[in-house]
Parts: sequence; structure tokens; C-alpha cells
Amino acid sequence: MAEPAAVGQIYRVTFKGTLNGQQVQNHFDYRLEVLPAAYSVVDTYPVMQAYLHAVGNLEDKYVGATPSNLAFDVINIQCIKPTRIVGQNFVVGRNGDRGPADTPNIQQSITRRGERAAKFAVGGVRVPVGTTADDIAIGYLTGAQATALESLATQMLAQLGNGTTLLTWRPVIFNPSFIPNFQYVVYTQRQLTIRTQHRRTVGLGK
Repeated sequence: MAEPAAVGQIYRVTFKGTLNGQQVQNHFDYRLEVLPAAYSVVDTYPVMQAYLHAVGNLEDKYVGATPSNLAFDVINIQCIKPTRIVGQNFVVGRNGDRGPADTPNIQQSITRRGERAAKFAVGGVRVPVGTTADDIAIGYLTGAQATALESLATQMLAQLGNGTTLLTWRPVIFNPSFIPNFQYVVYTQRQLTIRTQHRRTVGLGK
């Protein structure tokens, strides 16, 4: 029998791509808030993907902030709490809109925060960045790149769904070590300095 969807479940959205032969992943966590009818968990995945894929939503903003040689391959959606359910991949097949990157480990950063003033209410996402002079200069994002990252940061605050009559998820910071195990994302901030990721966070290639 298929696992039923339920308000309070945590869903992980993972953007998976390839950049200069390395796998790159970024994940975004959401809590199911509105369940207008009976669904199985796996039947909610295409609904969530449709929200993410809609014009101007998270997929578009991610593409707008990432290098042109990043192959954005798939979006994986998986319910991870309270019970881990098998996930599903949705093919994207797009490239970023910004300048190319010479290396996969130069990243730009967005900080996301919950309402609580505590370490467990702070998270972040590290997104690949192009290495041309149009995107970075002396270790900082340039104007156009900073603007694109700001658009992504703003979109990370948006719920998926209308919050009343449709399946709706809200972005959260998920931490299983605490009770409650989530904080709603109430604030995001793009960081202007670029970062170098360590090998363990970039991926080991295919």
C-alpha cells in the first residue's frame, strides 16, 4: 500500500548537475503544510516538481545564477521525515545562464535563517559561480551576478502552492537533532564574497 502524504512531512528537493566533470548538488527542504485531498507521497512529487519548474520559480532562479557550463541534469524530490520514502528524479536538461566556470569548487553563498536565534536555525546553500570577470572580481561577486543570486535568495523564501486549496509546502531548515526538527525559513541573505569548497562537498566525479 502506498505511503499516504500527511501534513508535517519533510520533503527534500535536490538540484543535481555536472560542472567540469564533477557532480554538484544543492538541496532545499520543505514541510508539507496543506493537504486538500488524499494523496500518496509519490503522487505529490509531480505536483511539487510542477511548482518548482513554473516560470520564475526556483528552477529558473537557480539557472539564472549559475554558470553556462553547469549541466543542470535533474531535480530529485524525496520525503525524508518522519518516514523516508523512495524519491523520484525529474529531468531538467538545462544549463546555467551566467558566464562559464573554470573550476567546479568556486561557489557563491546564500544564508537562510529561521526565526529562532540559535545555531540549529541557520543554514545555507553554496551555488556554483562563473569565473569570468563578468561574474566575479577580486573575490567578490559583480553587480549582475550579485543581482542574480539575490533573485535566487528571494525565491528560497517562497512557499510552493497557494496555502489554502492546493498542496502547499513551506521552506524550512531541517535538523533532526532538535525538537521541533524544523524552522521555517523567514530570512535569506546572499553573500558577496566567493568561497572555495572542499573536495568532500563538491563530489568525486562520475
